[in-house]
Amino acid sequence: MNNYFTHNSDVYIANHNEKFKQYEADYTRRLMAKYFTKKDLYGGNIFDENITIDDELIKSSRGPCTRSYADPVKAFEEDQSSSDSQTNTETPSNITNGKHQIRKIG
Repeated sequence: MNNYFTHNSDVYIANHNEKFKQYEADYTRRLMAKYFTKKDLYGGNIFDENITIDDELIKSSRGPCTRSYADPVKAFEEDQSSSDSQTNTETPSNITNGKHQIRKIG
């Protein structure tokens, strides 16, 4: 009888170890995809613009790259609504650097 319980616990431990390794591999894959790729949750490019300044390529996006991971439904809805309507682009005259308030003339 003791041999039966020992065998079952060995099988349980082996199955548990396999499941743990699978979960760990899935978690690693998700982290790598989230933080070390240039794609969002839906496979789209997270960068909207490429700007070259002094021979250095600067990539920018209109929102944080983790937006689609934090709330996928909201990110999808925002992407749909922004593609359907015209967006107001900012010009150098209405962009603030965070230190000074913009004064409108007129």
